[in-house]
Amino acid sequence: MKYEFRAYDQDYLEYYMLNARESKEITKKRKNAFLRSFLIGIAFLVYLTYIYSITFSNDSPVLWFIGAYTIYLLTYSIFFMNGRYKKFYQKHYQKYIANDIKSELGRLATIEVLEDKVHLEDESSESKFNISELEVIWETSKHFFLKLLSGAAIIIPKEDIKDENQFRKEFNFVNAPIIKLESTEWQSLKDLFFQKV
Repeated sequence: MKYEFRAYDQDYLEYYMLNARESKEITKKRKNAFLRSFLIGIAFLVYLTYIYSITFSNDSPVLWFIGAYTIYLLTYSIFFMNGRYKKFYQKHYQKYIANDIKSELGRLATIEVLEDKVHLEDESSESKFNISELEVIWETSKHFFLKLLSGAAIIIPKEDIKDENQFRKEFNFVNAPIIKLESTEWQSLKDLFFQKV
């Protein structure tokens, strides 16, 4: 069965943010940045305690500066770093979409699942790939994201699919898992460190 769809900038942004969230490399970077900031804050706290124990004076401006900086680092790393990373990636991907793939936005595309191939066609190109090249299919409340082993993806908004159950059945026999994601929100620090593998 053939399915027609159009993907716009918000669709691409949601895919890129989800892909960044699920990326092991980006998750590792986020964990390391948090740990580095947190450990520097702890090191300053230890240094502050050492300086205080030597001088027994709490009116030293250096002591107050180190204390304030320690509180800032610990507060920043625990409460604000996660949101900052999200904004950083969001801004990066918005720029990428606006500059590099703006010509692909809103194009009418058609996808057809054949027995062992997927046929994809849009206004200016046509391609076929083996079904075995699908790495994972992410299903969110608004989209189907078909991620290929090559790293490319097909972004299909659910609003363009008339029968979602039929669409799911088309991919039931594929080796790639269909993962239904309840939320596409950025992970909190708790989820980042204590996620099930």
